[in-house]
Amino acid sequence: MQSSFRERHLVFDGTYFSHVYCLLIFWDPCRHGVVTTYFCAKESYFVCVPWFTALKQQGLHPHSITMDGNTQIIRAIREVWPGCTIQRCLYHIQRQGLMWLRRYPKSELARELKHILSLLTFIKTHSQEEEWWRLYNHWRLQFKEQLRVLDIHNKVDSDIVRTFRMVENAAQDMFHFLDDRHIPSTSNGAESYFSWLKDHYKKHRGLRKTHLENYLLWYVYLNKTQN
Repeated sequence: MQSSFRERHLVFDGTYFSHVYCLLIFWDPCRHGVVTTYFCAKESYFVCVPWFTALKQQGLHPHSITMDGNTQIIRAIREVWPGCTIQRCLYHIQRQGLMWLRRYPKSELARELKHILSLLTFIKTHSQEEEWWRLYNHWRLQFKEQLRVLDIHNKVDSDIVRTFRMVENAAQDMFHFLDDRHIPSTSNGAESYFSWLKDHYKKHRGLRKTHLENYLLWYVYLNKTQN
């Protein structure tokens, strides 16, 4: 474990192995490498608060963290680093929304929202952001009554509501990267790293928990030192 940190703009992400064990990482998008890791049973507030607190005591003071919409982790970050900017990963918002809205949505409401979400990761300027919000707010007003009467007990309707609420909840933290070019708009670097790590892990399926933890942490460490 490092005793001091220089990184200021980070990506946080976690992934599960064997559907049981979770590896959490802070990723440096500038160096394209892992800053630090934590192996645990579950990605949660109660796991992350003591870990984040220990990292803070060791000198980790991020200016921004790009991440998905896990509310427990957002809560933990804001508790430990209250001044840190949280950038919601645009790719996560887009991918999750498009999945909930289905490949071929039947309603005009869902088709329009799907089109709007498909534009999200192309936003690079404030003028593009303003145009995106114009489209989104027009959609929200146009389908206001339909949104109000959607049946949350119906799977298709409830997924439309989930998508709408996801965008509403993420709204204030979606475009910080436009004000600071060092803030990544997505966590794709960490996602790619996890894909690479899992490809190697597949060669060692069936490891016990302790052996799995040691294997993953050593693999991360050795790869980091080589970079």
